[in-house]
Amino acid sequence: MMSSSDAFKILVATDLHLGFEAKDAERKHDSIRTFEEILQIATQQNVDFILLGGDMFHENKPPRWVEHETLRLLRQYCLGDKPVQFEILSDQAENFGFCAFPNVNYEDANLNVSLPVFTIHGNHDDPTGSENLSIIDVLATSGLVNYFGKVTDLTNVRLSPLLMRKGRMLLALYGLGWIRDERLHRLFREGKVRMLRPREWTDSWFNLLVLHQNRAKHGLTDYIPEAFLDEFLDLVVWGHEHECLIDCQFNGRFFVTQPGSPVATSLCPGEAAPKHVGVVEITLTEGKKSHKLTKIPLKTVRPFYIKTVSLFDLEDRIASMGRRGQDKTFAEHALDFCVRHVEDLIDQSIRERSSNSQQPQLPLIRLRVEHGNQHETFSPHLLARQFLDRVANPRDIVLFTKRRGTVDRGGGAVDVERLQEVANPEALARSRVEDLVREYFETVDEELHMTILTDSAMQQAMNLFVSKDCTDAINGALKMQEVRALTELGDVAEGKLIDEISQLKVRFASQPDISAEEIEQRVVRPPNRGAARGDSDDEDEEVSRIEDFDDDLDDVVEKRPSRGRGASSNRRGRGRARASSSSAANTSSTSTRGRRKRVNL
Repeated sequence: MMSSSDAFKILVATDLHLGFEAKDAERKHDSIRTFEEILQIATQQNVDFILLGGDMFHENKPPRWVEHETLRLLRQYCLGDKPVQFEILSDQAENFGFCAFPNVNYEDANLNVSLPVFTIHGNHDDPTGSENLSIIDVLATSGLVNYFGKVTDLTNVRLSPLLMRKGRMLLALYGLGWIRDERLHRLFREGKVRMLRPREWTDSWFNLLVLHQNRAKHGLTDYIPEAFLDEFLDLVVWGHEHECLIDCQFNGRFFVTQPGSPVATSLCPGEAAPKHVGVVEITLTEGKKSHKLTKIPLKTVRPFYIKTVSLFDLEDRIASMGRRGQDKTFAEHALDFCVRHVEDLIDQSIRERSSNSQQPQLPLIRLRVEHGNQHETFSPHLLARQFLDRVANPRDIVLFTKRRGTVDRGGGAVDVERLQEVANPEALARSRVEDLVREYFETVDEELHMTILTDSAMQQAMNLFVSKDCTDAINGALKMQEVRALTELGDVAEGKLIDEISQLKVRFASQPDISAEEIEQRVVRPPNRGAARGDSDDEDEEVSRIEDFDDDLDDVVEKRPSRGRGASSNRRGRGRARASSSSAANTSSTSTRGRRKRVNL
């Protein structure tokens, strides 16, 4: 029987989004306040370390005051004289090779760490720029967190675990920082993601993976199926998904926990679920590895309530009122109807308020109002005016949505109502453009999806246009896909052209899509077709890039392949990565707390 001193005790959390709504006077401190609660829970539970699953920050370059508060809290709760009870057996130069100080922080003789924090990066705080750095690198260099799971070779991903030992308990901790889902999906299919395993006591290790990717299937390749992950894993901590599904779920191969985000960054049903963090205890009982997760509710989270109401119900109520229902316009009735529902939700938030004095008083309220073409609606500002000092989000309480089947599509090209719902001012301010594009195509009818153009490529182009000011990105993506479609179609009889085009989407689904890197390389750094041209100004460069694409189109038209169908020759193979490696570490490492044996991979 293993003693309690041998068991690993880990607090797991993810998607803290520190600095979310940093410019909102009412909500700016929500994420910081809950982060402090999480640190307090870790201290009270006497955990060995904290494990974070990415998106610690809401932005790659957070405001200065957010950085300051984060550093203050980490220093307050993570530095001290309490000894760390576990040791690292793996080659730390391999685990932390991308860091300025490639070793775990609690072994640094210049630091006094009592509560180690291990974190990967997410899609909000991912490394960028020529130096490939993020705010997480800054925290790691300061010695306050241990940053791992940063992939530096995106053509061949090797996940080398942090090997930890506490008494007789062995833990292999794998980390995979965020990689664009389409790219990582392709790497998995090509067998280019390898999870290395210890050569010694191979079956004795408890294997824990933390990653930050789409878990839910949004499209053909913009998520990571659980089946892609290796079977030897015991537990997966899944970051990026914000809904709290923290109870461990067994998928037939390993357990998965999804802690979710402790702060609501969007007003959707998944964010309204109660927020928790988990404390995972890993033990060895009668020679068998086991774990137990205890979920702990967070009591400083701002209350959030969401409700869907229908103006079709109001229509029936007005009809039952007879003459009294004719005293007001339908829009006035609708406003009164919504006010009553918001009042009910505010009353509910007061009744269910936690005992923690740090919990914000003003709730988040979202009222989804379903209506039809025949219904007259009111301006959301009329509702906001009545709740300015009673809810935290008065300007975006109400969201009008059309009932399915009542949408006027304006000729069948675009679901205008759905587009307006997805791209509402709140979403535009808080979401990435490519996420809005994806959300639109996920929720509209199949008949409104694109055929020749792919959703994913347009998402990448929109992101380049917005985030990198790449003005030719959209036009470039269109041209690249046009070339691709013409090449794929080949010589097609005119009578079969429509049928062939309708099959393009199916054929494209089995091929790698155009990536952001390909678009950027072609648009921002086009091939040098005119070496003798010499230096030119920016305007000439812009024109030449588009001309390059036109040249490609001309080439395709003139040199079409003779085949009429079939996949391109560079289709990717399938296959899940196996855990093996021919390399082993050559040097030994010594901690300031004593010499120890290092385990090879």
